[in-house]
Amino acid sequence: MIRLAKETNMRSTSRIAPTALVLVIAATLAACGRASNAATDPTTSPSTQGASRPTTPAAEQPLPSQLWGTWRTIGQNSDPSAAQRMVLSAKGYAFYTSGPEDAAIGHVWLISATQIRFGTNQLSCRSDGTYTWQIRDNKLYFTGGEDDSCRRSGILPNYPWEKISDSQNPADTVS
Repeated sequence: MIRLAKETNMRSTSRIAPTALVLVIAATLAACGRASNAATDPTTSPSTQGASRPTTPAAEQPLPSQLWGTWRTIGQNSDPSAAQRMVLSAKGYAFYTSGPEDAAIGHVWLISATQIRFGTNQLSCRSDGTYTWQIRDNKLYFTGGEDDSCRRSGILPNYPWEKISDSQNPADTVS
Protein backbone atom coordinates (compact mmCIF):
# COMPACT_ATOMS: atom_id res chain seq x y z
CA MET A 1 0.00 0.00 0.00
CA ILE A 2 2.84 2.37 0.82
CA ARG A 3 4.48 1.47 -2.46
CA LEU A 4 1.24 2.26 -4.40
CA ALA A 5 0.96 5.65 -2.67
CA LYS A 6 4.57 6.47 -3.58
CA GLU A 7 4.03 5.50 -7.22
CA THR A 8 0.84 7.56 -7.44
CA ASN A 9 2.58 10.53 -5.84
CA MET A 10 5.56 10.20 -8.24
CA ARG A 11 3.26 10.01 -11.28
CA SER A 12 1.39 13.19 -10.32
CA THR A 13 4.68 14.92 -9.47
CA SER A 14 6.19 13.83 -12.78
CA ARG A 15 3.21 15.37 -14.62
CA ILE A 16 3.48 18.66 -12.74
CA ALA A 17 7.26 18.98 -12.91
CA PRO A 18 7.57 19.21 -16.72
CA THR A 19 4.76 21.80 -16.89
CA ALA A 20 6.34 23.91 -14.16
CA LEU A 21 9.75 23.54 -15.79
CA VAL A 22 8.39 24.74 -19.14
CA LEU A 23 6.82 27.78 -17.46
CA VAL A 24 10.05 28.65 -15.64
CA ILE A 25 12.10 28.32 -18.84
CA ALA A 26 9.60 30.43 -20.82
CA ALA A 27 9.63 33.20 -18.21
CA THR A 28 13.43 33.17 -18.06
CA LEU A 29 13.79 33.36 -21.84
CA ALA A 30 11.29 36.20 -22.06
CA ALA A 31 13.17 38.18 -19.41
CA CYS A 32 16.51 37.50 -21.11
CA GLY A 33 15.12 38.58 -24.47
CA ARG A 34 14.00 41.93 -23.06
CA ALA A 35 17.35 42.49 -21.39
CA SER A 36 19.25 41.44 -24.51
CA ASN A 37 17.25 43.74 -26.78
CA ALA A 38 17.72 46.67 -24.42
CA ALA A 39 21.46 46.05 -24.24
CA THR A 40 21.96 45.82 -28.00
CA ASP A 41 19.48 48.46 -29.17
CA PRO A 42 21.25 51.85 -29.09
CA THR A 43 17.94 53.71 -29.21
CA THR A 44 16.73 52.03 -26.04
CA SER A 45 18.07 52.84 -22.63
CA PRO A 46 16.60 52.22 -19.21
CA SER A 47 15.05 55.68 -19.32
CA THR A 48 13.58 55.25 -22.83
CA GLN A 49 12.33 51.67 -22.73
CA GLY A 50 8.73 51.66 -23.76
CA ALA A 51 9.01 55.12 -25.35
CA SER A 52 8.26 55.47 -29.04
CA ARG A 53 11.22 55.68 -31.42
CA PRO A 54 11.79 58.55 -33.82
CA THR A 55 9.99 57.99 -37.11
CA THR A 56 12.70 59.60 -39.27
CA PRO A 57 16.21 58.14 -39.11
CA ALA A 58 19.04 60.60 -38.51
CA ALA A 59 20.41 59.80 -41.96
CA GLU A 60 17.49 61.63 -43.51
CA GLN A 61 17.59 64.80 -41.42
CA PRO A 62 17.99 68.14 -43.22
CA LEU A 63 21.08 70.24 -42.66
CA PRO A 64 20.93 72.84 -39.88
CA SER A 65 20.03 76.30 -41.16
CA GLN A 66 23.39 77.75 -40.11
CA LEU A 67 24.93 75.83 -43.05
CA TRP A 68 22.41 77.07 -45.63
CA GLY A 69 23.74 79.56 -48.16
CA THR A 70 26.58 80.13 -50.60
CA TRP A 71 30.15 79.54 -49.42
CA ARG A 72 33.51 80.00 -51.14
CA THR A 73 36.93 78.62 -50.45
CA ILE A 74 39.54 80.83 -48.85
CA GLY A 75 43.13 80.50 -49.98
CA GLN A 76 42.53 78.09 -52.86
CA ASN A 77 43.22 80.75 -55.45
CA SER A 78 44.52 84.30 -55.19
CA ASP A 79 41.65 85.44 -57.42
CA PRO A 80 38.41 85.31 -55.36
CA SER A 81 36.33 85.04 -58.55
CA ALA A 82 38.08 81.72 -59.33
CA ALA A 83 37.41 80.24 -55.89
CA GLN A 84 35.29 77.14 -55.58
CA ARG A 85 31.68 77.86 -54.59
CA MET A 86 29.50 75.56 -52.54
CA VAL A 87 25.79 76.13 -52.03
CA LEU A 88 24.00 74.29 -49.24
CA SER A 89 20.28 74.07 -48.56
CA ALA A 90 18.23 71.88 -46.24
CA LYS A 91 18.59 68.81 -48.50
CA GLY A 92 20.83 69.76 -51.41
CA TYR A 93 24.29 70.90 -52.40
CA ALA A 94 25.85 72.47 -55.47
CA PHE A 95 29.51 73.00 -56.37
CA TYR A 96 30.69 75.38 -59.08
CA THR A 97 33.46 77.75 -60.07
CA SER A 98 32.19 79.69 -63.06
CA GLY A 99 28.47 79.97 -62.28
CA PRO A 100 25.51 78.20 -60.71
CA GLU A 101 24.19 77.18 -64.14
CA ASP A 102 27.17 74.77 -64.41
CA ALA A 103 26.86 73.42 -60.89
CA ALA A 104 27.16 69.80 -59.85
CA ILE A 105 23.99 69.33 -57.80
CA GLY A 106 23.21 66.52 -55.40
CA HIS A 107 21.54 65.44 -52.18
CA VAL A 108 23.09 66.14 -48.76
CA TRP A 109 21.86 65.09 -45.33
CA LEU A 110 22.74 65.22 -41.66
CA ILE A 111 23.86 61.90 -40.17
CA SER A 112 24.76 63.21 -36.71
CA ALA A 113 24.99 66.59 -35.00
CA THR A 114 28.37 67.33 -36.62
CA GLN A 115 28.48 64.97 -39.62
CA ILE A 116 26.96 65.36 -43.05
CA ARG A 117 26.95 63.12 -46.08
CA PHE A 118 27.21 64.43 -49.61
CA GLY A 119 25.53 62.15 -52.14
CA THR A 120 26.19 61.53 -55.81
CA ASN A 121 25.58 64.25 -58.38
CA GLN A 122 24.41 64.44 -61.96
CA LEU A 123 27.81 65.27 -63.47
CA SER A 124 30.54 62.88 -62.47
CA CYS A 125 30.43 62.02 -58.79
CA ARG A 126 29.18 58.49 -58.21
CA SER A 127 29.92 58.02 -54.51
CA ASP A 128 28.76 59.40 -51.18
CA GLY A 129 31.18 61.14 -48.85
CA THR A 130 30.96 61.66 -45.10
CA TYR A 131 32.44 64.78 -43.50
CA THR A 132 32.56 66.29 -40.05
CA TRP A 133 31.90 70.02 -40.01
CA GLN A 134 32.33 72.91 -37.63
CA ILE A 135 32.01 76.67 -37.81
CA ARG A 136 34.83 78.59 -36.15
CA ASP A 137 35.40 82.36 -36.47
CA ASN A 138 32.60 82.58 -39.07
CA LYS A 139 34.37 80.05 -41.30
CA LEU A 140 33.20 76.55 -42.16
CA TYR A 141 35.72 73.71 -41.82
CA PHE A 142 35.41 70.10 -42.96
CA THR A 143 37.38 67.02 -41.99
CA GLY A 144 37.02 63.45 -43.16
CA GLY A 145 35.91 62.38 -46.59
CA GLU A 146 38.09 59.28 -46.64
CA ASP A 147 35.09 57.36 -48.02
CA ASP A 148 34.60 59.89 -50.85
CA SER A 149 36.06 59.19 -54.30
CA CYS A 150 34.77 62.45 -55.81
CA ARG A 151 36.70 65.63 -56.59
CA ARG A 152 35.14 67.37 -53.58
CA SER A 153 37.26 65.16 -51.27
CA GLY A 154 40.31 67.20 -52.34
CA ILE A 155 38.56 70.52 -51.77
CA LEU A 156 36.20 70.28 -48.79
CA PRO A 157 38.73 69.35 -46.08
CA ASN A 158 41.66 71.33 -47.52
CA TYR A 159 40.31 74.87 -47.37
CA PRO A 160 38.26 76.96 -44.97
CA TRP A 161 34.99 78.24 -46.39
CA GLU A 162 33.50 81.69 -45.91
CA LYS A 163 29.82 82.47 -46.30
CA ILE A 164 29.26 85.04 -49.03
CA SER A 165 25.47 84.88 -49.42
CA ASP A 166 22.31 83.42 -47.94
CA SER A 167 21.28 82.27 -51.42
CA GLN A 168 20.53 78.56 -51.66
CA ASN A 169 20.10 78.49 -55.43
CA PRO A 170 20.60 76.00 -57.16
CA ALA A 171 20.92 73.61 -54.19
CA ASP A 172 17.36 74.40 -53.17
CA THR A 173 16.09 72.54 -56.25
CA VAL A 174 16.91 69.20 -54.53
CA SER A 175 13.90 67.67 -52.84
